[in-house]
Amino acid sequence: MRSTSRGGQGRAASVPRGATRRPAFMRALGLLPPYSIDDVKKVYRDKARRLHPDAGGDPEAFKLLHAAYRQALDYARFQDSRRDWLGNRVESYVIRERVIGQIQQAGGRCVLGSVDNYLEEFGRDFSEVLRELNAVELSGPQITDDTLDWINALGKVAPEIRTLAVTQAKITAAGLIRFAALGSLRALDLRGTPLSVDGLEVLASLPSLEWLHLGRTGIGYWSRRRLRRDHPQIQVVTKASESPPTDSHWDEYLQVLRRLEQL
Repeated sequence: MRSTSRGGQGRAASVPRGATRRPAFMRALGLLPPYSIDDVKKVYRDKARRLHPDAGGDPEAFKLLHAAYRQALDYARFQDSRRDWLGNRVESYVIRERVIGQIQQAGGRCVLGSVDNYLEEFGRDFSEVLRELNAVELSGPQITDDTLDWINALGKVAPEIRTLAVTQAKITAAGLIRFAALGSLRALDLRGTPLSVDGLEVLASLPSLEWLHLGRTGIGYWSRRRLRRDHPQIQVVTKASESPPTDSHWDEYLQVLRRLEQL
């Protein structure tokens, strides 16, 4: 991802800054700096009218539009009040670092997102403050309901997590209820973690869930079939070879430009 960004900047070296060196989210929305928060909201409303699923638009394109909108607002707020903007980001950074420490203490792994789209405008010094927690992996029988306490501590960082793996763990339906705080969770890998039907109902209620691995969870064929029927937006898989979509599959920064720039 970084090599792509550097290459793009190299090709644009002889072109005026405002033409092609704007971040992808800015080009996707058709914005030229300097712009205000009101400008961002107006452009977003205009495009959202055409892309909203209720108006017959593509749901995935609408998600990408919203991703561009969030980044554009972030940029406008940064320019409007750098001190307030940084203060809010530092607060999230402190929470994120504390949560990462808890996850690593439990033997887990964290995957942080790229900040390439911010580097040119905001500088490399902000890179660690801006880096979001996109994925978490936990595995083993030592992972219990109590191990999931870090979810309660996420606060404003919760929307960053898009992929979660809790495999071969020993958690109950009560522990799964904590996943409700992960409103932006798209992929959940529970292979090898025994589940009950009650636990399955908890998972089905996750608003953004699109991919769910139920291999060796004890959830039988008929329960999986009912889940697919009642929640067709969730891809239910069971094969050992199947893995969650990679972060690049959902990389909002790369997809926004490709899908929205011409709208």
